Amino acid sequence: MEFKIKNTKIIVQHGDILQLPVDAIVCPATSDLWMAKGLAAEIVKRGGQAIADEAKSKSHSGFGDIVVTGAGTLPYKNILHAVLIPRREEQIERRCFNKAVKNALVYAENNNFKSIGFPMLGSAMAKVPYDMYAGLILRGAFEYFLQGSDSKLESVVFCLFDKDAYSSFAAQVNVLRQEFFI
Repeated sequence: MEFKIKNTKIIVQHGDILQLPVDAIVCPATSDLWMAKGLAAEIVKRGGQAIADEAKSKSHSGFGDIVVTGAGTLPYKNILHAVLIPRREEQIERRCFNKAVKNALVYAENNNFKSIGFPMLGSAMAKVPYDMYAGLILRGAFEYFLQGSDSKLESVVFCLFDKDAYSSFAAQVNVLRQEFFI
C-alpha cells in the first residue's frame, strides 16, 4: 500500500524491516534500553553487540523519547530506539507512541535523511491489539506531515513482519485517510 502526504511517500508493507533500503530504522525499546527480545535482539544479532552496548550507555528522559545509536554492521546511518516498552511496574500512556513517531521523524529531518522505516511499535510485548497501536503510530505520522511545512523526507516505510499487524495497519490507513481527507 502506497500513498502520499504532501510530498512524502508513505508505504505500508509486509516484510523484514532489516531488509529495507532506508537511511534509518526505528526499534521499540524498553525503558532500560535492554536489547534482549524481539526486533531489538534481531538487530543485535545481525548488526553486532556494539549497538546494544551503545544503547545501554545512553539515557533518556521518558517514554516516547528516541535514543540514537550507530547501526553496527547494518546498512543504516542510525538505529532510532523508541522508548515505549515498560519494564516491571511502569505504565505507559498511549500518547507516548504518537510522541515517539514524531520524535523519530524530527530526528530524520534534522539529519537530512531521505527515508526511515518503522516496525509495529510495542504491541507484541505489551499484548495490546494491533489495531490500537497501528492507529496511534499512523496518527503520529499523519499529524506530523500535515501540521508542518513540506518535509524533506522522501519516504516513510511501515514494515510489518506479522501479517495480522500488516492488515491492521492497512485498515487504519484507510480510516485515517478518510479522517484527514487524504
